[in-house]
Amino acid sequence: MRIINIFLIWIIGLGMTTLYQANYLFAENEDLIISDSEKKEFIKRASQGLIDRYVFKEVGEQIAAHINKQLSEGVYDSITKVKNFTRVMTEDIQSINHDKHLRVIERGRHMNRQPGSDPLLDQYLRTLKSEGENYGFQKVEILPGNIGYVDFRYFAAPVKARDRVVAIMSFLKYTDAIIFDLRKNGGGNPEMIQLMCSYLFDEKIHLNSLYWRDGDRIVEYWTHDEVEGAKMPEIPVFVLTSNYTFSGAEEFAYNLKTRERATIIGETSGGGANPGGMHPITENLAIFIPTGRAINPVTGKNWEGTGVEPHIKVMADSALAVALETAKPDAEKYKKSKIDKAKILISDIHSTENAVEKLVRAGKTGEAQEIFYNMLQIGVDQKLLNEMDINRMGYDYLRKDNIETAMIVFKFNVKAYPTAFNTYDSLGEAYMKYGNTEKAIENYKKSLELNPNNRNAVNMLEQLNANP
Repeated sequence: MRIINIFLIWIIGLGMTTLYQANYLFAENEDLIISDSEKKEFIKRASQGLIDRYVFKEVGEQIAAHINKQLSEGVYDSITKVKNFTRVMTEDIQSINHDKHLRVIERGRHMNRQPGSDPLLDQYLRTLKSEGENYGFQKVEILPGNIGYVDFRYFAAPVKARDRVVAIMSFLKYTDAIIFDLRKNGGGNPEMIQLMCSYLFDEKIHLNSLYWRDGDRIVEYWTHDEVEGAKMPEIPVFVLTSNYTFSGAEEFAYNLKTRERATIIGETSGGGANPGGMHPITENLAIFIPTGRAINPVTGKNWEGTGVEPHIKVMADSALAVALETAKPDAEKYKKSKIDKAKILISDIHSTENAVEKLVRAGKTGEAQEIFYNMLQIGVDQKLLNEMDINRMGYDYLRKDNIETAMIVFKFNVKAYPTAFNTYDSLGEAYMKYGNTEKAIENYKKSLELNPNNRNAVNMLEQLNANP
């Protein structure tokens, strides 16, 4: 028995999305014999499957005719082992239109599955293996220059790996550039591609469409309006590719390239844009048949047979070093833009303070609140202010005895961060200084509800209830 690597294949079954577990160590039985009857049975049934299901009907008919001709001419007569038959058959079916998704494999050998094993246990073992691989995410780190780096090997289904994506994108949100390393990524689930791309666009973007022969239908993939955590629509993005980068990984790169959202660095990718599904044919053999094709909304085309051309062509082994050098000036520029925006916002806040104070003194608190809310919302939207920044601002006003202005700021913080216990704690203190005991108690209780371990809220409630 020998161990070989095979591609992770982007699979979308009819009516459902799934991930074919590959790109792992695959145990192939060197000695498994194939009979003439099994060869004939495979070609008969695979031919019909290609005719009925292959995304390009005429091509499917051509492939079926070719392998039947090869069979009738005795090309496969001398083949006695399954491993050799899968290799020769894959070469033959790919020879017509060079679709790299089309391939024949030996059944029942994934994950070293043994004959007679329990399917439920096999599924659990596959899940356990995926969890052990962190669902494809091999490395996430911050490189010199505050540049985020993500090395991942496949796009797992969001239902399984969404929490990983949320954690990773949260970890990266304060970086000044991101490098996505797809050099060893063989593809995966299109919904995961959609999710990850959604973090990189602010507006609604049509990423990709998939045409399915079955039902003659098109499924569109758009960025999500909202994601868990923060979107990063302006951060510089770099994608590393190799000639191994394939299928769904190519879609990720192609989506970002056609929308001018990323710089692609490395080698031209593998060139597989036709998703489909695995079909068991005989006891020992199965065939992957592409039943759909990608259609990019910008180009009207895809990367099938051509791959994704990088902006900067270098050998795959050099791609990371080149990306780091390329990213540094962009990261510096992005960081400077954040500082410049912060300076402008701070200047605007200071220039607004006097107007707000005059409105408060004139009893026009509602008008003052609207002005300050708008200013603070700009800071939050541009990610220049967070909960703690706004909280500190409120306490600055509180220390200056500008209690009503402080309350405006604390009220905004509660509105912007309704699940943060500290925002209610601070607003409670402002109400207490303002002399509104009822509102102070209400906000301290809310803070304690969100965080039962908030000792300050406990102490203040005891004090307020003892001295109503």
